Amino acid sequence: MLLEDDDEAAFIYGTYDYAIHLEKYCNRAEYRQPQYTGEEWVENKLANQTACYNMFRMSPQMFYSLHSLLSTNYGLTSSTKSTSVEALAMFLWILGAPQSVRQAEDRFERSLGTVHNLFYKVLSSVLDLSADIIKPRDPDFTTMHPRVQNARFYPEFKGCIGAIDGTHIPVVMPSDKFMQHMCRKGKTTQINLVQTYTYPICRHTDEVTIITKKRI
Repeated sequence: MLLEDDDEAAFIYGTYDYAIHLEKYCNRAEYRQPQYTGEEWVENKLANQTACYNMFRMSPQMFYSLHSLLSTNYGLTSSTKSTSVEALAMFLWILGAPQSVRQAEDRFERSLGTVHNLFYKVLSSVLDLSADIIKPRDPDFTTMHPRVQNARFYPEFKGCIGAIDGTHIPVVMPSDKFMQHMCRKGKTTQINLVQTYTYPICRHTDEVTIITKKRI
């Protein structure tokens, strides 16, 4: 009796797994066969100076220069489904407007999964590029800004290499917290963004946190 129950349970689970397999691999939508593919749309825009700038926020020359840099030094490659040129164009088009992933799906005639994968493939290459661009000119901070050397600042700012500053964002506050969020411009704000400055040291009334070599 127990063996029959086990066989029945195994049959039910096996049927369930088979149904899941059919749903996942056998009921997929057919590959799209658009009359005007996303790659053709990209090539059309790259052939026109004004259209290229309007769509990708850069000239065709700059586009191809960026593409060459990313594909040569930062691992941006084509795949069996799409070229690296189309992937970069999709990335820039999404960021430039900005556009949503579903809009990119319709514009480039690609599935949501393909749009997602292409976007993050280009993003990974751009992040690698940014690591080589956004960095201090003097990684060891051996130089000191002339204003820091001034007798007025040097004792307090000795060893200073930068500052972290807050950005005031307008907010609506309850009446009992109105005054504590009042800024010097007569508006209620909240500091919730952090920016890093290296030089020069700025003068203003906002709170500034100094970064020193010892803290880093």
